Amino acid sequence: MKYVVTKTQLKNNFEYLKEPMFRYWDSRGPKDLKIVRNLFGIPPGGSTLVQDWLLEWYGGAEELAKNLDKYTHRVMRAVAGTYDFKFYLTTIRIYAHDGVEIYFDTVVDGDGHVSIEHDGSVIDNIYDANKLEDIGWEVDTEIRDTIKETIDEIIDIEFNINIDSINITEPEKFDT
Repeated sequence: MKYVVTKTQLKNNFEYLKEPMFRYWDSRGPKDLKIVRNLFGIPPGGSTLVQDWLLEWYGGAEELAKNLDKYTHRVMRAVAGTYDFKFYLTTIRIYAHDGVEIYFDTVVDGDGHVSIEHDGSVIDNIYDANKLEDIGWEVDTEIRDTIKETIDEIIDIEFNINIDSINITEPEKFDT
């Protein structure tokens, strides 16, 4: 027989761990939520509860957004495979519903480098590659994944990060 435990039941059963977890984060920082969850004996189904508590520890979504705001309009470089481009974040949105997710809007330098063979020629910039009708979606996906990996490394935060929108500038039009 399979038992389903609701988030409310988890919260009620593990509420006594919230303050010790806050003290743990105060002393060690908010890293490795899976390890923290295991250390405090919270089952895998409690991951979203731990994320909710971590958001509360940060001071809530508004305070976390203020802390992350220092990354907006800061030019960063993303490199993966044949992709090498500059970008910056423009907007941050934080959603706390069944866990915490952070969404960013980005601006990408259309002059960024990529090397894609297409119809016998090589496309060498992000702008032109993204405009290709048959593979533009794949280029868009690669750009999103590369930005997400770069942001994960720079920000090093324990929440899911998503790239909501990408605005690829025309060549020579990248401006912060």
